[in-house]
Amino acid sequence: MNRNAEQFVRFNYIGSLNEWLQNYSHLVLIKDYQVINIKNELVYIIRFSLKPEADKLARKDKDPVSYKEQFEILINEANKLN
Repeated sequence: MNRNAEQFVRFNYIGSLNEWLQNYSHLVLIKDYQVINIKNELVYIIRFSLKPEADKLARKDKDPVSYKEQFEILINEANKLN
């Protein structure tokens, strides 16, 4: 997996989407989004990839954070907000 891979996240609330963007917009490039009405509830679908700076992320022990792990973190954080 490389940083140009695209992933999707879903948000049930605009507030959740806003919080995720506030926390992670420095890491992600938004490729596309859709707002879908499901049973009179709006759902926000975001397609994203990682910014070029993502290859510079490292842990405190200086080991690089893999792209796969970065995507997993971003998706898990989005899921927590729903």
